[in-house]
Amino acid sequence: MDPHSPFSYLVFPPREEHTHTVIWFHGPGSSASELSSELFKCKASQPEGQPRTLRDIFPTIKWVFPRAPPLDMSRWFHRWYNEQYEALRFNHSLRYSGISQITDGLEEEVYQVPVNRIFLAWIGQGFPTPISACELTFQARFAGLIGLSSGLASYVPRLRHMPRFPLVLPTPAFLAHCADDEVIPIESGRRLRDILSDSLRPIQWKEYSDGGHWINEPQGVDDIVAFIKRNMYRY
Repeated sequence: MDPHSPFSYLVFPPREEHTHTVIWFHGPGSSASELSSELFKCKASQPEGQPRTLRDIFPTIKWVFPRAPPLDMSRWFHRWYNEQYEALRFNHSLRYSGISQITDGLEEEVYQVPVNRIFLAWIGQGFPTPISACELTFQARFAGLIGLSSGLASYVPRLRHMPRFPLVLPTPAFLAHCADDEVIPIESGRRLRDILSDSLRPIQWKEYSDGGHWINEPQGVDDIVAFIKRNMYRY
């Protein structure tokens, strides 16, 4: 995509033959470059004595980090506080956020690898965008969804009452949250888990005692590695 467009990607190509893609969405106030830099510093516990970042462990994966459109605070959708028109406004916000660009990017990606070898991942409140893009564009099954430190804030509609939610696909999902997250309380993450569990099957939930609004190390990284390995060739 055009690097000068409002929506573009940071891409880290695979180090070996390209077999899978992970598209990772940053949270509000963050950026694609910040997320990718911090993500690739995280290390798993294994293999001992060898490089243990996600790029090291998965040399055939292409890592893609979309940049959010320049809304307020570089977010994927606008914040709406009018509860009476919450769902309608939220759908409108998604429509005019990065959805069309994301779906265009996904369609380009499936020319390189099948959709069932593409993972969608997010941190924080970026979750409605990949889920909406997934539902609106593809009936096929993605390899999996990975969500970290996500929750239902006051400005996110009740998904059950939204016209197009919840997404009804047997897509495996991994959700994780740290108990000491001061940005999105873990209770909010549990509510999101309960709503998404109605439609995403199987769904795996992990809680960690520490790690803040980020990934627990090394156990959280180990769990992400295990989830990706388990679903790389599931279909």
